Amino acid sequence: MALPAVPLPTDTVAHCLNYALYAGGIADHMAIEASGATVVPVGIGQSRRLLDLIPLLRITAIFGTLSFPAHLAGRAREDGIEPRSLGLRHIVTAGEPGAGLAAVREEIERTWGATVADTFGMSDVWSTMAGACGEGDGLHLTVGDHAVLELVDPDSGDPLELEDGATGELVWTHLRREASPLLRYRSGDLAQVWTSPCPCGRSEPRIRIDGRRDDMLRVQAVNVYPQAIGAILAADSRLGRHCVVAEGDPIDPPLRVYVEAPPELDLDAVRERLHAALRARFAVVRLEPGSLPVAEHKTRTVHRTARGDELPEAVPADALRGALAEDAEIWRRAVALMIGDLAGGELLPPRIYLCGGGAELPDVAAVLGQGDWWRQLPFSRQPRVVALQPGDVTGLRDGTGSLSTRQDVTPMALAHQALILDARAGAAERAMRSAVRSMRL
Repeated sequence: MALPAVPLPTDTVAHCLNYALYAGGIADHMAIEASGATVVPVGIGQSRRLLDLIPLLRITAIFGTLSFPAHLAGRAREDGIEPRSLGLRHIVTAGEPGAGLAAVREEIERTWGATVADTFGMSDVWSTMAGACGEGDGLHLTVGDHAVLELVDPDSGDPLELEDGATGELVWTHLRREASPLLRYRSGDLAQVWTSPCPCGRSEPRIRIDGRRDDMLRVQAVNVYPQAIGAILAADSRLGRHCVVAEGDPIDPPLRVYVEAPPELDLDAVRERLHAALRARFAVVRLEPGSLPVAEHKTRTVHRTARGDELPEAVPADALRGALAEDAEIWRRAVALMIGDLAGGELLPPRIYLCGGGAELPDVAAVLGQGDWWRQLPFSRQPRVVALQPGDVTGLRDGTGSLSTRQDVTPMALAHQALILDARAGAAERAMRSAVRSMRL
C-alpha cells in the first residue's frame, strides 16, 4: 500500500524546492532517496533548465509547490513544448494548500498527463509529516512514534477530543528528537482530523489543514480564514484558482473573491454558499480560466489593499473603481463639511495636511475644490492643502521638524480616506486600489 505521495524506487524525481533557506530542502531530498528513488536536485529558479533535464535524465516525477507545475507548464509552452509530451508520471506538491481542490488537481493532471498527490509538513516539526492516499479524506500522518498530535481550541487553548470530524488547532510534541525538541507546540494550523480507518486500509490519523490563525481576516466582527474560502470553492469542480481582495483596515465588507469560472456558472449561488458557511458578506467576481498568475515558489491568494499589496493584473480595475466610488464620495463630502465648519468658526488653519499611501496621490486640492464652501472663502483665508506620504507622517510624530509650527496643524483629529492610484497603468486606465483610513494629525 504505497502512498501516492511517496515516489517509487523506479522513479527519478526532480526536487524543486529551495535548498538554501528552507529547512525541508535537504530533508525532503534525503527522504526521497530513502524511498529508493533517484533525486535530481533542481531547487528553484531553474525552470527552463529543468525542461532540458526531464528528457535527458528521464525524470518521471516532480516534487515542488502547488504553484510550480502551472508555472513550469507556462515556460514549456513558451518554448513550444507541450507539457504532456515530457512524459512525467507523477507530481507531488508541498508548501501550499490547494492540491485537494478538485479543479486545481484536475487542471494539473490534464496539463501534464500525470497523477497529483499532496503532502504536509512544518519546518518547526518535520519537513514532511503527512501525505495523501487518494482514497479517503485528509492526509495520512507519517510521524509514527516520533511525535504526538493533540488538538486544542484555537481561542481558549483548551484540549479537544481527537475524534472523527473534530476541528481545532494542531499541537505537536516531539518524542524522539534529540536536537531542539518541541513540547506541546501550538502550530497555528487549523485543521480537521479523522481517526477512523481510511478506505485505503490505513489506520493512522488523517488531517486536512483548513487555515491558519495568523491568516485570519476579521470582517465586521466575523472571523474568516482564507483557506476556508478555498475549501468551499473546492466543492465545485467547475471553479479554478481564486484570490481574495480585502479592502480597508479594518476590513470593509464585502470581502471580494475573484475566481476562475466558466461564463455560464451562477456565481450568486457561490456567494450564497460562502455567506451561509462563513457568515460574512462576499462579492464573487468571475475571471477567465487560467487568468490568475502562478509563481515558481508560492502564489499569494490574499491581497490587503490597505497595506499596499499589489493586485493581480487579472483583477478588473472597473470592479475596484466601482467598489470604492461610494467611499470616495463620502470622503470628499466629509472633508468638505469639516473644513467648511472650521472656516465658519474662523478656525481654519493656514495649511491642511492630508495623508495617503502609495506612489501617487490624487489632486487633493482639486477634489476639495468641488465643494461650494471653497469658492465662498475670501482669497486671504484659503488654506494651502498639502498631500503627505505615510513616511512624512511618521516624521511628524518623531518631531523631525516637518511641521514648523503648531499653527500648521488643525486642532482637531482629521479622519479621512485618501485614494491610491495605480501607478503602473496609463492615465485612462488608472484604478483606485485601496483606502487609508482614520489618520490622526
